[in-house]
Amino acid sequence: MLSLVLLCVALCRKVHSMPRMQTLDLPFSGRLLRAQRQRQGMYQQDLANRCAALGRPIDRSQISRFERDERRPNPRDLKAIVEALGIDVDALLDENQAVA
Repeated sequence: MLSLVLLCVALCRKVHSMPRMQTLDLPFSGRLLRAQRQRQGMYQQDLANRCAALGRPIDRSQISRFERDERRPNPRDLKAIVEALGIDVDALLDENQAVA
């Protein structure tokens, strides 16, 4: 029993010491994401479904947070989003926006 507890403690420490996915240091614009999605006649759930089909599930609520600029997508999420929309990443960057 003690060895199981020690194993759990060791695993927890390992998980907490792992590097987290980095956010983007780009002027990502949620407003532009929303405009691109709507231009294609897609709902947020449609975009979420397309991302999942590409092997990168992103929840609809997460897409909503991206569009409201409450969160920034990590590189893997951004890659899935631009592939799902069939656009270049530049279409989601606002050069007038300061990088956070």
